[in-house]
Amino acid sequence: MMSPDTQKKIDAYWAGYFGCSDADLNGKETKVFTHQALGTFDGALVFRRKDACIVSVPATTPDIERSKLRGATPADAFNAAFLSRTFVISSDKVTGPAWVGFADRGGFKPVKSDARLLTPADEAATRELAEGCGETAWKQSKIAVDRLTNFGLFAGGKLVAASGYLNLAGQLAYIGVITHPDHRGKGYARMVASASMSHALEVHLLPMWRTLDAHASAVKLAGTLGFEKYAATLDVQLTEDEF
Repeated sequence: MMSPDTQKKIDAYWAGYFGCSDADLNGKETKVFTHQALGTFDGALVFRRKDACIVSVPATTPDIERSKLRGATPADAFNAAFLSRTFVISSDKVTGPAWVGFADRGGFKPVKSDARLLTPADEAATRELAEGCGETAWKQSKIAVDRLTNFGLFAGGKLVAASGYLNLAGQLAYIGVITHPDHRGKGYARMVASASMSHALEVHLLPMWRTLDAHASAVKLAGTLGFEKYAATLDVQLTEDEF
């Protein structure tokens, strides 16, 4: 179980992210805010925390749409069909729900392995892993080839799994992980993610895990590492695809 101090730290981060109050995050209403951390992003983020729902929208969002969102119950606001009607978009523009969880030092369940911090000398191996995993999977992993906080696990001289994290405002570590398709099911993802989490905690960052609910194996992996669910999100694309 996350400590009260950890809970306060997470609440403070998201309150700043949305420009809302702790009470909004832990209330029982739907609240609508103009993007703060998301800046000019032309999409909406719907955030469900217990009984509350926070909707972050672009500055250009019309008052009529904001009013409909505010008038909806948190359960209705966190519903793809309702969102598609409100924003007048097709339902396939709503992605999710996604599972968002955190792990502090007390809840972390580390795993021993030979995973190590990657160096610039490993760039070729990292790019080979990225190619083997495919562009879509690599993009979803949130791992950047040149990031200095990437960890890797080698087998037979090949980099078979990697994990890294994105530093969010000097407070959170958004953990990403990927395993080569030929080496899945061997526990490698857990090993490299554990190494990445350990490093994040050592530099006083709180590990965060976000994955689609549909990715059941990723949600399960999060649980084995000690992550606890904090919230759920829906991503809304507000513009139509251009052809």
